[in-house]
Amino acid sequence: MEFGKKELVPKEFRKNVGLVHLVGLEKETQRIMVVVTHLMTKSRDNEKKTKYPGEIRAGELASLKRVVEEHTGVNEAVMLMGDFNIQPMEHDIFANQLKNQSNQDNAMYTSFKQQSNGDWVFDWRKNGRGALLADAFAGRHGWRDPTPGDQKHCTSRNSERCEWIDYVWYSPAQLELVDLSETRIPPNPIPDITEPSDHLPLGVRMKFKSSL
Repeated sequence: MEFGKKELVPKEFRKNVGLVHLVGLEKETQRIMVVVTHLMTKSRDNEKKTKYPGEIRAGELASLKRVVEEHTGVNEAVMLMGDFNIQPMEHDIFANQLKNQSNQDNAMYTSFKQQSNGDWVFDWRKNGRGALLADAFAGRHGWRDPTPGDQKHCTSRNSERCEWIDYVWYSPAQLELVDLSETRIPPNPIPDITEPSDHLPLGVRMKFKSSL
């Protein structure tokens, strides 16, 4: 998943990434890079399939880190969203702090870290470019494994799972979060007559900081 490069990756392992730069019509200083992705499914990235369970998804995050660092303009806002196939409490995958059965480390870096206020972020800043990214829905999932019987929110529910695996990351230095879509657990497995997918659509409303 190298940006702008072709790789000999087996077809079943290929995941798409979309990237677009948007410029404000009235203020050209209001610029935003939007990145959309779908990381590898856990069924192909587990202890039976990989040396370091979770390493494919962590490696995809490391590649996305390089894309954001290299292609974000100075003071350009960033939004990164999609199906990450990672649950909030799986910090080891987000941070790529993975070990194999021999307790060996997997040396790739995603710069996923906890700030002094307790928030978890991707610090994808480099040489004045890139961005520090926060998750818009962190207040809903809390970066933890929900207490059994007390889970109120999810992004995907079907007959086999009820999980939070979709995310919307944004750069709070340039963007202010205004509103979030509903994420309460559907009463029945989806898709159904009202939800066409087994994932709930995530929506956010943002505005540029007044300084831009």
